[in-house]
Amino acid sequence: MKKLKSVFMLAVAVLMLAACSSSQLKTQTDGLKGSLPYKIGDVANVSSMDVADGVLTVEVTVSENNGKVSDLKADSKDLANCFAQLLFGSKGSFKDLAPYIKSENASVKIKFVGSSSKESFEGTLSAAEAAKLSEAPSAEQELRNKIALANMTCPYPINDDVRLQKRKVDGDNVVFTLSINHAKYDGKLDQKELKKFFTSIFTDNEGEMAATVAAAGKGAKWVYEDADDNSKSKTYTFTPDEVKAIAAAAQND
Repeated sequence: MKKLKSVFMLAVAVLMLAACSSSQLKTQTDGLKGSLPYKIGDVANVSSMDVADGVLTVEVTVSENNGKVSDLKADSKDLANCFAQLLFGSKGSFKDLAPYIKSENASVKIKFVGSSSKESFEGTLSAAEAAKLSEAPSAEQELRNKIALANMTCPYPINDDVRLQKRKVDGDNVVFTLSINHAKYDGKLDQKELKKFFTSIFTDNEGEMAATVAAAGKGAKWVYEDADDNSKSKTYTFTPDEVKAIAAAAQND
């Protein structure tokens, strides 16, 4: 009888241990696999998600219509933060996973794979960083996320002679670089003319970005650069108040 009781207690202990060690994060993640691939705009698809050894790994297939995925590798950390927010943040498509990520102290790894080249790179959020996904991001984090996502399509043409390069946060400003066809580069433009030129592009082409820059309280440094010789350049910096005015104008158009 004592032996039977011991066997019973052992079985109960094993079942309790199994229940305690089961991962709700993995269970919930497995339940979402039927919704994959999940499209993110025209730039990427979430192709797989899995949980193992305390890591939630997400594979993102990136469209290479605008260039190879390797061109984005330098921005791996910002891109990982961006996609983690898009998927698991407070406004994310799979935000219900955030509490499980936090409670199980899981890290998040985003693997980016080129649609054609199949080249890849990874970006990782530590467990401490991933635990904050359930919180509303700061205005600056929203800005960095928007820049990281928008830069995936850079450089893109404003017109036949002007291309917008990757944007970047530099201290109190966001830097926008316009690459100008060498034959059309005009080194004689004064500050008034530059401001007018930049304002038209900022309002017409980057209106949504202007609003995000304004919300983060940043200024905007615009660079007018010779495409064949980047040592030839001219700049104009909009103050935060000027950016707010441009954002308001863009919204009213």
